[in-house]
Amino acid sequence: DDQVSRMGFLQQLQKEATNSWQANAAATQSRLDRADAALRDVAAGHAAQHEALAVQVQQLEESWLASQKDHNKASRELTELQGKLLLLAEQELVPQQTQAEKANVATTEALQGVSTKVAILEAGFALVN
Repeated sequence: DDQVSRMGFLQQLQKEATNSWQANAAATQSRLDRADAALRDVAAGHAAQHEALAVQVQQLEESWLASQKDHNKASRELTELQGKLLLLAEQELVPQQTQAEKANVATTEALQGVSTKVAILEAGFALVN
C-alpha cells in the first residue's frame, strides 16, 4: 500500500510538474510573441524612415544638380558679360569718329583733290600765258 501511495504521489508530482512546465512554456511563448511583434513594429518604422530618407536624398541630389546647372549657366553668362565689358572699355579707350567727323574727313579729302586740280589748271594757264 505504501508503494501504491508513493506511486500515486510521484504521478501527481509528475502531473503538477508537467502542468507547471506547460504554463511556464505558454507564458514564455506569450512574452516571445509580444517581443517579436514589438521588433516587427520597430523594423517597419526603420524601413519607413529609410524610405523617407531615400526620397530626401534623391530630392537633394536633384536640387544639387539643378543648382550646378544654374551655377554653370551663371558662370557662362558672367564670362560673356565680362567679354562685352572689355569690348566696351576698349571702344571707349579708342577714339571713335562721329558721323560728322567722318563727313569732315571725306570733305577734306575731296577739297584736297579739288585743290590739286586747281593748282594743275593754274599751272596750265600760266604756261599758256
